[in-house]
Amino acid sequence: MSVNDQRTISNTDIKLEQNSTFSSEGNIILKSGMCIDTTSTRLSSYIIVDQDYIVPIDTTNNILTISLPSTIITNGRIIIIVDVGGVLSSNNCIIDGKGKSINGSSSFVMTQNYMSITLWYNGAFWSMI
Repeated sequence: MSVNDQRTISNTDIKLEQNSTFSSEGNIILKSGMCIDTTSTRLSSYIIVDQDYIVPIDTTNNILTISLPSTIITNGRIIIIVDVGGVLSSNNCIIDGKGKSINGSSSFVMTQNYMSITLWYNGAFWSMI
């Protein structure tokens, strides 16, 4: 299917293989549930990679640092970091901007149990949305 197709696809799965892209000049409307693969739950400090979108974390055993990518960041990239361990109030998670600011700061500390943050990159810095 090309971006110039003017049709609706019903009851069809569109599967994109790793490192493939899909683009559209208009809106993409999902009429049913969407399933997105997540990375493994992070139990220790971790550097975000290109394939990451939803990053579950568990700070049950220690404080974690999650480092955002520092080079070749696609404008509009979104990363979601979610606490699945429920102990952030005891063992925090530090999100390190790696030279790119996060809402004007070099880092952000997650401190509320089961908290999640969604980060969006605009080409210059990260914003929490």
